[in-house]
Order: sequence, then structure tokens, then C-alpha cells
Amino acid sequence: MQIEFGDEDLRRLAEDRDATSRQWDRGVIAAYRMRLQILDGAVAIRDVQALRSLDVKEIDTGGRTDKCYSVRL
Repeated sequence: MQIEFGDEDLRRLAEDRDATSRQWDRGVIAAYRMRLQILDGAVAIRDVQALRSLDVKEIDTGGRTDKCYSVRL
């Protein structure tokens, strides 16, 4: 599964365990990282869709053959 981040700060928070943010408090960052662990452990999109709290939605890819989804973190 490929994950695209909305901005550099979100990518850094996901990849660097010691990273902090002025925009988000520690509790929000911890919850964000837990959700990313769920996504990382998913074998198929069905695994992610089973968790209704993630609110998985298919994104229009403009005719591309691969499917893209958005997830609420």
C-alpha cells in the first residue's frame, strides 16, 4: 500500500519517531501514528474498510486504472 502525505510535516511525523510539531499536540501525533500502523499492517483494502472509523472513500483517479482511496486519520 502506498501512502501519500498532505504535506512535509505529516510525512516527517510518520517517518521520524522523534519528530514533534508546533501544529499538533502529543496526543494527536500518537493517534496519527497508531492509524498509520494500522494502514501499514493492512494486507488488502478490505482490511482498512473493515475499520469504519477510518471512513475509507474511493477517489476519482481521472481514468487511471489503479484505484485510490482517502482515509480519515
